[in-house]
Amino acid sequence: MVGDAQLKLLDIRVYCMLAGSVRQGNTARIGTRLLAVYVGASRRLVVESLQRLERQGHLHKAARHGQRQMYVLTSPVFGQKQRAGIEEVISSPSRTPRLASVRSD
Repeated sequence: MVGDAQLKLLDIRVYCMLAGSVRQGNTARIGTRLLAVYVGASRRLVVESLQRLERQGHLHKAARHGQRQMYVLTSPVFGQKQRAGIEEVISSPSRTPRLASVRSD
């Protein structure tokens, strides 16, 4: 994604907000209005950004008509499965660090 010259700065900000809303797995469920508020852009620009990200293969949409859109992030980072018994610290600049995969047998 970083080396994709077709993307604009807004696309990267939108993708980061989507990535930040993923809890486990590779799907994000967040509305375009909320995304627009978070990235400081109009809803129209966010929709265009999502379309560009989809065209470039960084995500694809998966939702039924009339429901909030779900976005599947295609980065291999999100495809990793968590393993039982292994503790991993996940951190982001806007949140406190949290543990994932804390179940031990």
